[in-house]
Amino acid sequence: MKIFKLAFAVFLIILFHLNSNAATQFSLKQENTLSVKSLHEKEQPTGAPSLRIAYFNTRQGLLGIYESADGKRVLFRSKYTARGNLVATALHYNPDHRKIEQLIDMRPSTRVAQGGINVAGVELSRALKEGAKNNKFDPKQQKKLKNNMGSIANETLMDGIAALYLHLDQIDNKPELSKLIAIFGASRTAIELITGHYNGIENLIAASDESKVKLLSQGCLKGKCLYNGNKFVVHRSGFFDVLSAQKSNVKTKFSKQVSCINNSNNQKAGFKIAGAEDDNNDCHGMCGPGCFNPGNISTPECLGHDNCVQEYGHLQCIFSVPEGCVECNSLVEAIISYLGALFGGGNNGKDEDSIPNEWWDAQ
Repeated sequence: MKIFKLAFAVFLIILFHLNSNAATQFSLKQENTLSVKSLHEKEQPTGAPSLRIAYFNTRQGLLGIYESADGKRVLFRSKYTARGNLVATALHYNPDHRKIEQLIDMRPSTRVAQGGINVAGVELSRALKEGAKNNKFDPKQQKKLKNNMGSIANETLMDGIAALYLHLDQIDNKPELSKLIAIFGASRTAIELITGHYNGIENLIAASDESKVKLLSQGCLKGKCLYNGNKFVVHRSGFFDVLSAQKSNVKTKFSKQVSCINNSNNQKAGFKIAGAEDDNNDCHGMCGPGCFNPGNISTPECLGHDNCVQEYGHLQCIFSVPEGCVECNSLVEAIISYLGALFGGGNNGKDEDSIPNEWWDAQ
């Protein structure tokens, strides 16, 4: 009997340990019935963040809800219009106002309305362009965004964007599929650039599988960053960067180092190389942190930024470029070009795409 009691006690301890681990582990779920109405569900702390996906394909777009360990929720939705424009929104339920509110609004310009990527009354592309032109960001716009980012809803938004990158990275293996997520990631990078407030991803790392965290850490060369995924880098400051390459093993006309395609460290870490046709394709100039390039986007500014980072490193190339850097661009200039390429040129003054108002404002 004593042996039985002891064995049963050990069983309970093991079961408790397993359940505790499960309760603190990030979960990714398919939930076809998900909708904006799901934001009205009562908030209940779960002990671990989760991501629920209704659909994620090029025909319907993306619809998913990120939920924090405290039960706070943000809905992400993006899709292509009939004209091929990308539109997106991030929503949450404000219990004080008792209604659904937009955290991010991304829509193309039309004949009757100016589009853009709007957060807290700030159009991100315009704010970046003015900052690049004036060598500083508008203090009023910075204050708006900083105050906005300090809210629990926007902290959840930042974590949710990182979750899309962390946990859908093995699914979005097509350029047009990647862009449905990349528009959110580029927006987070832009917000952190303008505000100087870096959110990091520690809330997600704490709930992630140890093997995944190890791979992300191994992707950083000589401790120059905290985490390096297929499509993002988290710098030591906590800055979430979907654009910059590391100063690494990339063969360019500025460097005689080996190509990242042949880099054994990348292969061992399990990173996917997209679009690699031969050994001469070294990924230099892509708008992304390495060889995996969401949307297959390259711009002159992304090439110029890669040139700068390769020669001087990330910190020297954020807001400006070092004197004497040939064919170089700053990260600010590169992210402006990236947002433009992702977001497209709007409808060129034509009538609005067939996106009903309830797609944006559904309660």
